[in-house]
Parts: sequence; structure tokens; C-alpha cells
Amino acid sequence: MHALLRPTIPSWRTTGCLLSLALAWVAASLPHSAAMAAGLTNTVAKTSANTRAAPKAAASKLPPSFTFAVLGDTPFSPIEEPSVRTVLSNIGESDAAFVVHTGNLKGPNESCGDAVLTHRIALLASSVKPLVYIPGANEWADCRHTADGAFNPVERLDFLRDHAFGTDAPLGQGTLDITRQSALARYRQYRENVRWMYNGIVFVGLNLPGNNNNYRTAGGRNGEFEDRVVATRVWLQHALVFAEQRKALGIVIFAQADPDFDATRARSGLRGLFSPRRHDGYAEFRSQLQKLASRFKAPILLIGSGTDLQVSQPLRDVKGNGVKHFTRVTTYGSPVANRWVRIIVDARASRLYSIDSAPTLARPAPAANASSVEGGR
Repeated sequence: MHALLRPTIPSWRTTGCLLSLALAWVAASLPHSAAMAAGLTNTVAKTSANTRAAPKAAASKLPPSFTFAVLGDTPFSPIEEPSVRTVLSNIGESDAAFVVHTGNLKGPNESCGDAVLTHRIALLASSVKPLVYIPGANEWADCRHTADGAFNPVERLDFLRDHAFGTDAPLGQGTLDITRQSALARYRQYRENVRWMYNGIVFVGLNLPGNNNNYRTAGGRNGEFEDRVVATRVWLQHALVFAEQRKALGIVIFAQADPDFDATRARSGLRGLFSPRRHDGYAEFRSQLQKLASRFKAPILLIGSGTDLQVSQPLRDVKGNGVKHFTRVTTYGSPVANRWVRIIVDARASRLYSIDSAPTLARPAPAANASSVEGGR
């Protein structure tokens, strides 16, 4: 072929330069969110849990770091009350901005009577830091059992709404600007569901009790369960929009129950064949978490009650892939009543949330006289 007709093949150096210029032009022409999705910006989130690339914003524009405290599944008896009182005292002396109790403030075999519930609410309210309380199954959903006093669960939930969530402020001392779902006209009864924002993080509290989310197997409409599922979905959607509008750095969700992330795998194979079929009371919630995580790409924490501090990444997307920016944390709980979970939030760090165990620093106070809080309706 004549030299003038031979096609010119650019060198690899020339090709690389042209490609770099093309990518730079595309990245500059895209909105920031689209550029991130295309992987064309210099700051790309890491795939490991709760990690990000170093923030590009000036340090002066990032919110200051802060600490919050979490406990749950305690006290389960009057014997554990002094330990909880000491834990709250220790938290009060710490740098924690606020406290969250993730539910189950009484034991599974303690009475659900007014006296016990009122006494435990008062114990949490003694916190010198603002304390957000999330209701658990032990204090309402499971109160139908004879050992708990054979109460009507919905009536017990209404009691909690009147006595623990009766105002627009959290329990404890100090101030924390919270919003209750009852601010929405259609959901006025759901005073226990809350939301607040603190230093760039959106916090959400949900009434999601253990024991299959209070789904009842008896015939007829499962009214309480069905209505609350809708309320939960709406409140999570509101939280997502709220976080997006305010360009939140992360979302933290509090709910007492273990939403059974392994439900699908546990009910497959031989175990599934010989297990009784039942409605999955947490299926809708897990689906909502999938949708939330697919849209909100900053680190998300789900914190619930437990017996020991556990950190895991159980959420999977619709394709079955692990969701790396979603982390579940369980708290200490009875019989470990003398420890709490300390979480540090630092917008300047590569790891937004640092999760640690915090033991009590003093001996528990003498047990209070429990005779006035045992039993009663």
C-alpha cells in the first residue's frame, strides 16, 4: 500500500492521552452524582464496610466529630437496675451527645403492668444526657403471655405512647431536637417513631418489635401489624428524602428487632422442608432497607438490641450481592447490664463510624427496693 494511503495508527502514548482527555471532559460535563456513578471522579468510595475516600471538602466545612451512646435489652429485673443506673451515670460523664435505648426495658417474664413500665421509663429519664427510647417487644408486643400479665398488646403500646412518648422531647435532661411521625396527620398515633439530625447524620427510630414484628397467626385482618408496616415504610421514605435534601453524610436507624436477614437461606433446603410455614413479619422492612441502600450510597447503620456487641454486614441487594455500605450493630443486653456501645462519628476520617465497647467506670449503686414495681396492672 502506498505510504500516503496507509492508515495512521496512533502510538499507545497518544491513545492514552486522548483517552484521559476524553474521560476528563465527560466527567466535567456530568453532574457530580452521575460522575460518581460512572467512576470518573478522583474521590471514589471504598468497598469495605463503613469506609470512604478522604472527604474533599475543606475541613472547616465539615461538621465536627461527635459521640453517641447506645444500650438496650436491659434492665430485665430489679437486680439489673443499679447497673443500668451506673451506665447512665457513666454516659453522663462522657462526651456522648445523646443516648439511645433500643428497646426491651423489662424482662420477658416480668409483668407489663403500669408500675413496672412507669418505673423503668423513669429510670431511663434519669439520664443526664438526652435519651431517645425505642420500644421493644418485651414491653408491649409480648405482653399477651401469662408470665407478662396477659395484657392486650395494643393497649400496652398506647400506654407507652402516653407515658414515654407523650411530649415532643426525648427522655433525660438536655435538649435534642427530634421530630415524631405523629407530626404527619395520617400517622398521629405513631409517636414512638422519631427522626433527628445531628452534625450531618440523620437518625431514625422505628417501632419494630421482636417475635416476628407482632404478626399474629390468628385468622382475620392483622390490623396492628399491617398499619404499622405502612407507617414504617412511610417514615423510612421521609427519612431518605430528608437526608438527600440536607446532603447527609450518613443514616443511622434504630429498631429493637433482628429483622432476620438470613430468612431466605434458613428456609431453604431440608431445614425449610421441615420448618413450619409462617408469614415473614420482616420481609417488607428488609425490602425497604434494600431500596434505601440502593439510593443512598453513604454509610448506613442499623442498630438493634442484643446480648453482646456484634457488627455485621447482612444486607444483600436484589441480585444477592452484599451491600458494603450497610452495617448492622447489636448492643449489649441482659445479663450484660454494665456495658454500653460507644459510636464516634467523624466526617474527616476514612471510616465514618467507629464502634467500640464502653464498660462502666464505677461500681453499681445498691439495688433499689423493688417491691413497689413487681407486678400490677
